[in-house]
Amino acid sequence: MTINIIVISDNFYKDAYKIQCEYLNNETYSDFLARTQGKNFYCISVIENLVVGVCYGSPKSSKTFCLEGIAVSDRFWGRGIGSKMLVFFEKQLKSRNYKQLQVGLPQNEQLENFYTKNGFIPLELVVREGEAEVTRTSIKNLKEAKKQVSELLKNAKQDLEVSFIFGKNLIP
Repeated sequence: MTINIIVISDNFYKDAYKIQCEYLNNETYSDFLARTQGKNFYCISVIENLVVGVCYGSPKSSKTFCLEGIAVSDRFWGRGIGSKMLVFFEKQLKSRNYKQLQVGLPQNEQLENFYTKNGFIPLELVVREGEAEVTRTSIKNLKEAKKQVSELLKNAKQDLEVSFIFGKNLIP
């Protein structure tokens, strides 16, 4: 079984769109096509002409790129496809002179472990109430940040959404 990771091309848009909707964002096909154009970057994993994974993002600044989504069809989980897509994605960004890749994560140990395993470190803790950002704090230690989150949620009078920003330097 050979896994090919490539920049998305015309003959794979519809299959990539299906994975996109199933695992990430259920959006219109025209919104999906717009996401794959311009300064955005979109790559896919293909096994025997079958799209099994997607990975995409957009520039946050001239030096920082934001990974907005990565997903692998559940039939192919545990085979390192997500990690291989990240390596490909990072190489593409390096060639475009981006210095850092960032990703926002909900509080989820499986996701945190995936990104940590792939060289990402926690940078910020973000707390929102609905659409409004309540606080954004730099963090150095994920365990300590999770303790802060527990205290914050325990004392909160309203529903809060907690996420972490993880980052990876692409060019040392």
